[in-house]
Amino acid sequence: RQTFGQLIVEHAYPAQKLQLPFYKTRLSKQEARSWHRPALQFPANLPLSFNKVRGAKKKKDKAGRKITRGDLTEGLRFTGDISLRDTSSFVLFEYSEEYPATLSSFGMGSVLVNYYRKRNDADEYIPKLDLGEPFILEPNDESPFMRHGHVPQGDTVQAVYNNLYRAPLFRHKPASTDFLVIRSSTKGESRYFIREIKNLFVVGQTFPVVEVPGPHSRKITNTIKGRLQVIAFRLLGKSKEGRIKIQRLLKYFPDENELQMKQRLKPFIKEFMEFHRTGPHQNYWRTKTTIKQPTKAEMLRIVEPEHVVLSEAMTVGSQHLMDSGYGKGDFADGEKDEEETNKMSIEQQLAPWMTTKSFVSAATKGTLMKLHGDGDPTTRGEAFSFIRASAKTPFVKAGEDPDVVNEQIANKTKNQHKYTVADQQQAYRQEVDRIWKAQHDSLSNPIPPVLTEEDETHPSQSISRRGSLQPGARGRSPSIFSDRAPSRAGSVGYGGQPDNASLDGRDPMSNRVLRIRRLIDGKWKTEIIRDPRVITAYVERKRIDEEAAINPENLVVTGDSAIDARNAKRIQDEIARLKKNQGRRLQRKQKAGEHIPAGEYYTQSETQGWQDEGAMSPDAAGSTAKKITLKVRK
Repeated sequence: RQTFGQLIVEHAYPAQKLQLPFYKTRLSKQEARSWHRPALQFPANLPLSFNKVRGAKKKKDKAGRKITRGDLTEGLRFTGDISLRDTSSFVLFEYSEEYPATLSSFGMGSVLVNYYRKRNDADEYIPKLDLGEPFILEPNDESPFMRHGHVPQGDTVQAVYNNLYRAPLFRHKPASTDFLVIRSSTKGESRYFIREIKNLFVVGQTFPVVEVPGPHSRKITNTIKGRLQVIAFRLLGKSKEGRIKIQRLLKYFPDENELQMKQRLKPFIKEFMEFHRTGPHQNYWRTKTTIKQPTKAEMLRIVEPEHVVLSEAMTVGSQHLMDSGYGKGDFADGEKDEEETNKMSIEQQLAPWMTTKSFVSAATKGTLMKLHGDGDPTTRGEAFSFIRASAKTPFVKAGEDPDVVNEQIANKTKNQHKYTVADQQQAYRQEVDRIWKAQHDSLSNPIPPVLTEEDETHPSQSISRRGSLQPGARGRSPSIFSDRAPSRAGSVGYGGQPDNASLDGRDPMSNRVLRIRRLIDGKWKTEIIRDPRVITAYVERKRIDEEAAINPENLVVTGDSAIDARNAKRIQDEIARLKKNQGRRLQRKQKAGEHIPAGEYYTQSETQGWQDEGAMSPDAAGSTAKKITLKVRK
């Protein structure tokens, strides 16, 4: 039986109405870089005093009746009701992931669920914990963690449940020296409160329930248009004459100009509004007389808070890629096939719209993910890698060598079965169970980890998301904007050196400088770069651009094995592109009924004939230089 979607998740009213400024129409660059990590600054040399926490008032509805438990719409109707300045109870969640793909925003609700799986059909036990809602699973029910976790029979597993993700919870006893400090700012004045932490949970890896849309997805466009409609209707409702000007809308969309706003409003305006060129409402937009303005309840359904959060997650992922040196043309939308996906870098494959799509597909369609290695947020085998695994190669468990596995399969006799789908699924489930148990053992352990001698000797080193030691700030990747781009992958240390290049504390590139001359407004300006990380990233990017500018027909063997290997790869890609285009032309001619002359296409035996034309194959790298010409075999 399915156990998903049976719990109702409610949001506070400020979240339902997308209260500004908590739900912005667009995140700035700085906001995208510090998503859910806003900068916290304190005035220097000024005393800070804590105000007394006031008693929580009993909530009442508009009719003066006491609000019952669970009615979030009436109980949390204003932003001040969500504050912790009073004695209301709270639960503190500490996420074990450094960069979750999605996170709930202000006022969005979640359910703390206590999953219990029956030992048998006669088991009538119901868990009665002080926090959470009990949920009984039958012995044969599917796991609520979507095939990537399990609830053993007779055990209770706590989880956080909402419309964005599921995640296991591990309860811990707060340290006696830990407190929660609340800063409340109103009209430029800040007040501080201090609260005791009574309920502390560690959140395991989050399992997305919905996909984060890609940068060019229609869902993003629909979210923007929906918010535009809601804001326009609300402004019309506040106007006594029921009219607005475009300039008022621009206040809520600071990144749009008037022309762009008119283009976005065009389909909306044609259906609901009309522009008055003369009369008492000259130069104003008004609702058509035949249109009835939607009610507040109807406007709440146009755009839901989950849509805004998913849009923000896309913006955050896009900003991270741009800070890592990628252009907008490098953003994959998640619709790439397996071959194109494998050509992407690890950072591109770890974009939120890629990982969430991969996990949702694995949970619903049974596709496979790598589970370990690149993309593991813990870097130590205690969480899953959401990078899509290839369906053309056998699944490899952690610690196994892919070449050895492929060789063992190839050496099987004809009478023996090759690697079957059942074998692959069994290996996948075993790896899921191993990682799930490792996560449980680590996050449920009440004893904090102890620093090793190496950690104490080199405190500046950190472990990136792929599990490699990197000097400098935590989780940073070697990019041109290295101070802005916390890495979700990189296995190479700063400066492009191997992981162990700087383990002795000395940077072999520390004495290098880079002088960059740029022509700006007709004047040459020189900039000196001393950061070895920026130098390496800049030089590498320059090399990539220069190699890309060379026509494949002009490539020659250089004698450098690395350069020749890259050139050979470019030639292979160019041949594949020409053959693909040729196949499309032949299909168009066949559909049109045109005659196809003999010899105007590749035959299967001639697909490698490009080597005879003087091109450089991977095996020819390092041999006598030959000029490369790409020709269609006649």
